[in-house]
Amino acid sequence: MTTIQITGEPMVMTNEELQAKRPLTEDEVNFIQGTYVFPRPYLTDDQKRMLQQMKERLADVITDESEDDVFILRYLIARNWDMALSEKMFRDGKVWKASTLPLRFRSEALLRFIKFKIVEVRHDIRDRFNRPLVIITGSRYNPGLNHRDHSIMQDTFTWAMEYIISLLKKPFPQFTLILDLENWGLGSFDPKLAKSISAIAKPYYPDYMGTTYIINYPWVIWGVWKLAEVLLEEHTKKKIHFVAKADYQKLFPLLFDADRLYTRFGGNAEEAYIPPSEFDSAISSEWKKGSALPKEEREAFFDQKLEEHLQTLPEAEANFWREMQHTANFSNIHG
Repeated sequence: MTTIQITGEPMVMTNEELQAKRPLTEDEVNFIQGTYVFPRPYLTDDQKRMLQQMKERLADVITDESEDDVFILRYLIARNWDMALSEKMFRDGKVWKASTLPLRFRSEALLRFIKFKIVEVRHDIRDRFNRPLVIITGSRYNPGLNHRDHSIMQDTFTWAMEYIISLLKKPFPQFTLILDLENWGLGSFDPKLAKSISAIAKPYYPDYMGTTYIINYPWVIWGVWKLAEVLLEEHTKKKIHFVAKADYQKLFPLLFDADRLYTRFGGNAEEAYIPPSEFDSAISSEWKKGSALPKEEREAFFDQKLEEHLQTLPEAEANFWREMQHTANFSNIHG
């Protein structure tokens, strides 16, 4: 087991590769600290004792070396240090994962994941605390073009979270999220989907989200946020930042490797992307046909469509996605 060492000393930026490539000036460090939330709060002596007590209470169900201090701490933070609620959350999560976790990502969901890039898990881009970057581009999701049922989206979310978890590194095992809402409207909001994903995220994946930057947001989102934030825990609210364009184009190239970051975020990397409109006009009718098939035929139909698409990709990229379809391979792909 790994024992976390949390002291009152300043947090150390642990991404040594980025630190060596792009050292920060004192002014830049001050700018980041003014807009950035450190990954973890310091633990008080009482909290350290509670963490030890929780380990003892869970001794009968801790079966994996990954279920260490950092892992258990997630549940205490998520339940605001309530021992009974934290213990129940941990035990329920073990049962859920053993009975529910998909071992294979459905071909229909993987194909849309690859093509639409609504969500991008960038294992090659990490912030100064060595946390991988996840990008969500809200305008690329349109419920009107969504022919999938929500069970597929739940499996997609679970698969994505398990992949992200395989990329996390101590001492700050969280991910950083950029939520880009440019050209997003309420017509792109799917409340049923949000509810179904929340039913998995909140109880079974606590405290994996690190700092979240919401950018290019319409004012209606700001209004909704002001109403919703009163319902959130303080530790969650501190992670979420609404950032103006002038600020994030200055901030993001300091937090991430600018040579890998998209130009829309202030970086230098061009973005290769096929818009959903072109994609849907080309295959929408086929996908509607496939989505209406009985379950086994539907899965076979999309297995074929996925393989047809993978054959158009460079061999290394195609093989990567074939491996990524199986959650058991996650830990072997990026070490």
